[in-house]
Amino acid sequence: MRGRKSNWITPYNLVKAYYLHHGNLDVPSSYRTKNGYEEDPEGFDIGRWLSKQRYGYIENENYNLTDRQIKLLNDIEMIWDIHEYRWDKMYNLAKSYYLHHGNLDVPSNFRTKNGYEEDPEGFDLGNKIIYQREAYKESRLSKAREKKLNDIEMIWDLNEYRWNINYSLLENYYNHYNRKEKLEVNLDWIDTQRRKYRGRIKGVLTDKQIMLLEKLNFDWFAKKDLQYQTEIITSDNNNRKSIEIFNRFRSYLNNLPKDVNILSKEEINQGFIDQLNGKRENNNRIVTSLEEAIYETVKVYDYKKNSNKIEILIYYLLLHIDRMDQYEDAILCFPKNNGVQEYLRNAGKENLLQEIRNIVSTEHCDIDISNLDILYQEYSNYCYTKDTIRRKKK
Repeated sequence: MRGRKSNWITPYNLVKAYYLHHGNLDVPSSYRTKNGYEEDPEGFDIGRWLSKQRYGYIENENYNLTDRQIKLLNDIEMIWDIHEYRWDKMYNLAKSYYLHHGNLDVPSNFRTKNGYEEDPEGFDLGNKIIYQREAYKESRLSKAREKKLNDIEMIWDLNEYRWNINYSLLENYYNHYNRKEKLEVNLDWIDTQRRKYRGRIKGVLTDKQIMLLEKLNFDWFAKKDLQYQTEIITSDNNNRKSIEIFNRFRSYLNNLPKDVNILSKEEINQGFIDQLNGKRENNNRIVTSLEEAIYETVKVYDYKKNSNKIEILIYYLLLHIDRMDQYEDAILCFPKNNGVQEYLRNAGKENLLQEIRNIVSTEHCDIDISNLDILYQEYSNYCYTKDTIRRKKK
């Protein structure tokens, strides 16, 4: 017994030296030392020795600690449950980070000694927070720990959290400028959403995210990307186009009127096909690449100085008001800074329709006002040739 006690006291003294120097017994599992407080690969493995003491504390039949040994270890604040100790340490640092920064969006490589200041020699808080999220998703986190983390507003889904922050900024921009036309803000985040929607990068947009963006008149196809909207599906782009079409179908379902009878599968299929082909129904404005080109054409004119160009505006507007209950909705399709909206409000719907009738009944034009397909084609010719609208003379 004396020899066993002597063998126990020697490593104990090294452990005590570690405690007096470092202030705790959170010793790495493979820590070797000759003096107790400086690591030495040729020294005694006190990390493994401490693990053995914890093992003996639970009265293992092969190794038991005496009451005297337990007291000696308690005198230097022995950590009997190292996993609980390290979790509490992580939690306290995370709480300090939260109180200082206001959130738990901790960078993955963030190390710290006090919880809120980065220190390359500190505790690996960033990766420990990631581990908590993984444990939560895999149902390995206890309810008690989950509750404690929720008390400091743990971010369980970091991608969703960051997405919501960017969306809030976009929503604030949208509301501040009272945007009615398509939202056009040059941000990398917006481009990322478009690319996800079209299957051009990895990542998935949820139904909720698509719906939220479309509440802001979000345009999934930037003007530089309009060719992708009508590109032919090939073996090279099949996977990408499959994702795009799936998302466009989700958009179609999101934007179906809520006050109509439930549509049949055939009606839904046909409606979606019509949307892909650029047609409109149910008074929903579906922007096609052609319309975007028209909008860009309209935007460059100052109608106070270029009244001779007004017929272009009238044709474009006709495409909207023919299927819109509200004249104002059509007006808001146009930019504010070149006199278009002012002209339309002053003219009024009835006067504008009468002007349309006058134009189509003159000798300069034989377009049938009742045939929107011809009118649409006239626009197509204008926008894609950058020439004036061709008119037949009687």
